[in-house]
Amino acid sequence: MTELLIQDLPRNGELDGQQFREERFSIRRPNNGYLAKASGTRRFSERASIILIGIQGAGKRSLGFIAAAHLGRRLITEGHYFQEIAGRSKADYLSEYGKAEYYRCCRDVFHRMLSQNEWNCVIECGMASLNKEAQQLLRRFSTSHPVIYVNRDFDQISRSLHVSEVDRQRLRQWDLTHRQFSCLEFHNLFDSTSLGEIEIRLQNFQAESSFILRDIKLEFSRFVDFVLGRTPTGPSSRSPFALNTVPLEQRVHTFAAVVGLSQILSGDVDLEDIEGGEDAVRLMIDCRSHDLLDQICKSVALIRRKVGIPIIYDASVAAITQKDFDSKLYLELLEHGLRLGIDFLVVDLRCGTDIVSRISSRKGYTKLIGKWSDQASNQASQWLSEERLMEFGSAISSDIEAIEMSQKAYSRQDNLDILLFQNRAQASAERRVPLICYNTGLHGKSSLVFNSVLTPVKVKYAGAGKEDTEEPLATAAELTAALFGSFALDGLHFFVIGNLGAHSLSPPMHNAAYEQLGMKHDYTSHEASRFEQLRVFLEDPYFGGCSVNTPYKVTVYEQLMHKSPHAEAIGAVNTLLPLRKLEDGTVPHLIDQASQRNRAGPVVGFYGDNTDWIGFVQSLQRRLSPRNAISAHTTGLILGAGGAARAGVYAMIHLGCHNIFVCDRTMEAAVIVANHFNVWIRANTAATKDYVHVIPNIDTQWPVGCQPPIMILSCIPGMVAGSENPTGFTIREDWLASPSGGVVADVSYNPVETPLLKQAIQYRNATNRRWIIANGLEMLPEQAVAQFELMTGRRAPRKLMREVCLSSYGKT
Repeated sequence: MTELLIQDLPRNGELDGQQFREERFSIRRPNNGYLAKASGTRRFSERASIILIGIQGAGKRSLGFIAAAHLGRRLITEGHYFQEIAGRSKADYLSEYGKAEYYRCCRDVFHRMLSQNEWNCVIECGMASLNKEAQQLLRRFSTSHPVIYVNRDFDQISRSLHVSEVDRQRLRQWDLTHRQFSCLEFHNLFDSTSLGEIEIRLQNFQAESSFILRDIKLEFSRFVDFVLGRTPTGPSSRSPFALNTVPLEQRVHTFAAVVGLSQILSGDVDLEDIEGGEDAVRLMIDCRSHDLLDQICKSVALIRRKVGIPIIYDASVAAITQKDFDSKLYLELLEHGLRLGIDFLVVDLRCGTDIVSRISSRKGYTKLIGKWSDQASNQASQWLSEERLMEFGSAISSDIEAIEMSQKAYSRQDNLDILLFQNRAQASAERRVPLICYNTGLHGKSSLVFNSVLTPVKVKYAGAGKEDTEEPLATAAELTAALFGSFALDGLHFFVIGNLGAHSLSPPMHNAAYEQLGMKHDYTSHEASRFEQLRVFLEDPYFGGCSVNTPYKVTVYEQLMHKSPHAEAIGAVNTLLPLRKLEDGTVPHLIDQASQRNRAGPVVGFYGDNTDWIGFVQSLQRRLSPRNAISAHTTGLILGAGGAARAGVYAMIHLGCHNIFVCDRTMEAAVIVANHFNVWIRANTAATKDYVHVIPNIDTQWPVGCQPPIMILSCIPGMVAGSENPTGFTIREDWLASPSGGVVADVSYNPVETPLLKQAIQYRNATNRRWIIANGLEMLPEQAVAQFELMTGRRAPRKLMREVCLSSYGKT
């Protein structure tokens, strides 16, 4: 394999020798040809084929498999396509016809592969992409198709390929040329949670691969959705109270954690600790080096992996020299940010209209933030000057999605002036644009509290050092606490009702999250035997929301003023939110109700939602291996017929499973669930067949002609009601007969290892069928995170809530 790879590499004389100049590594030389001269808008047709390029070992085939499964497309690999056209493998063709004919055939096959598969495919290119003619074709393709350069830690790749030092240098040189004929770039993290085609063969995935690829599967799926402009279809979409319903730059009280590239490279910041209420990471390119572009690319990948929130890319610091502003370097860094599919790109308006226009024309689906900053040390406040208003007007005339304006504060009066400026600016604006507006320096701290959009905040590592600087002076939690302390936000009361209410793990999870985010809420258990007893919440203006457990999930559903589309589809709720009225008695629209979360007021009714299904989607999606990618033939099994089981059916439908079986002790209950969803499917899709079927009982043989399930989800309580004995629910072994294994999940965590999970583990050990196990303690935090975000409108601290869930088990 390695020998063929080295044979594939063109020699020095076979391509333009200028590409070997040492300057190609120097980020300090703006005209070194290191990046492609971008000529497209990066706005591609949603049908455009995706082309993956890069050296062997970068993980192109694994990513291609992931993208093809996610988009429902055909995966074309250059090696297989070559064999299909030429009638023999590359190695055999090279041996039989020689090098010159081999290169000629590679060029012809490559051209045919691209020209005949322009739409609805994912194409993985091999080493033929290093041929000059192929590069020219790719460069043309990149103006209308996403040509993605996939890279990886090169030292680890070279060690895995066992190449000589000479070949290592040559391989590195050619790898870097991929930037010149691609329009996008993706760094495939090489660590314990991702794996490429070097280590595994796709057709022989083992159980561990579901964990190995679970992170990269989600990251690359989101990346291709972004570059294709596909509407997010995450589990919480379509709900007016979901975080992604309103674009981040239009939400109130949002925070951006400022992280320097130098701090990521030096290890001074633990990215996993960024969960104190931050809504985005603002990556400051604050250093220079010979491999700066690679360092940026990897750091972006690390933020996506460890934090998983939008990235704001700001390269202005790196472009500032002791003498002036290096506009050529700045443009190169901005172009690189666009290649990475960044969510937000900060454009310093000092760079001039030419650069702003150029970046705007090539931004794709990246949103631009126009930045204006006045940090002069010998100048009084200018917030109320006409010049400042003119600067705002000039910024708003550009094709940008948000404006950031800041200056150094010289007195606390500047913080009052900034409020007046914001009112004047928005009143004079030709169009409504989010305005990020704050003062810096010691006297500017209070302006950060009342800036409502993407306020820059520090993270834990930034606690030391001078405060009288341009850096943020407070954490997101401190600013949130200040909002509550100034009565801009109100402390509210949240509850959980239903079985296990007094022993629920929800209160410790939610209360810990409130404390970490600086929120003055509280969450307790509430005893209620029927819905009428919940009407006490209508009398409490400080009621914030309620978690609903069995047996109320279905009965409460019928009593609500409004329900989310998800709750309506499921026919059950596990979350109640208050609907408030204004002082004049009017009841605002649901989207306006969502903007008033964390504020008290008269309650007139309840809004119902369901996050159980979100927890199920997250748990199943993260554990299914690529070999078990859901298709038209995938089968799922639900055990139970209550509210949680309904959420389980809906989760599997959302994942694309169209063959779902329901089994319950009471067959009539299972029939009701199946009929409910089959009616819903016909009313909301073009389907003509039933998706949901009933298995009479657990002793029934698996239906003939149907594939065994790869997803088994038990929604049956682990303990018999009023008893200390487990239910003892297990299934027939032929229900576990999937050759590729799958996921067995049980929502019960009392006990954690239920009889079903014990059975699945024993069966896996005896048969080597690769079943992945998920217990209730692993799944509970997923729905609790979604519930927290619905109730508060703030990003939940996932890591903390998982830790508290585990540590609190057995204490309640």
